[in-house]
Amino acid sequence: FYERRHDTQAVESYDWMLERVRLPDGSLGVACYFYDATLRHQAEEQLRRQGERDAFRVALEDTLRPLGDASAIVEAAARLLAADLQADRVVYGEFDDRGEQVEVVADVSPRMPSLGGKLPCEAFADLKTALRRGERVVRTVLEAAMPAQALVALPLHKDEQCVALLCAQRIGPKGWTD
Repeated sequence: FYERRHDTQAVESYDWMLERVRLPDGSLGVACYFYDATLRHQAEEQLRRQGERDAFRVALEDTLRPLGDASAIVEAAARLLAADLQADRVVYGEFDDRGEQVEVVADVSPRMPSLGGKLPCEAFADLKTALRRGERVVRTVLEAAMPAQALVALPLHKDEQCVALLCAQRIGPKGWTD
């Protein structure tokens, strides 16, 4: 069983076993053994997550291999990523040479309005600043005025300059993890 400790919030895992035993006086008794299985369960969970990432990589490679058109590749990759992350929107956009606009190249948004076209960077200035520094941006809850309530955005660099972004969004709160 799994149990969250109240003092550290760590999740611990235990296995147990009951065994019938003969006591020194000849009567029967029960022995209960508890085993701390936390490390084993953590390793199993890590292997499960790695398997999921590997399966996504294989699916991505299989999907992209036959494609030759750059826009079809970006659109297909965004679609797979949206499905894998259960995101309500995945956007791939490229910064213009002056860094004033982002041209949305791919916008997979099954449950949100499309962002297609060119967007002024001042609309997301704090995000742009972090991406230019090469930082991953993770927000689990955004202000109520935004249609998305959670996002993760990654910068894409060429020659040490941020030239594009990849962003996944959720309508509801989401605890993004590595």
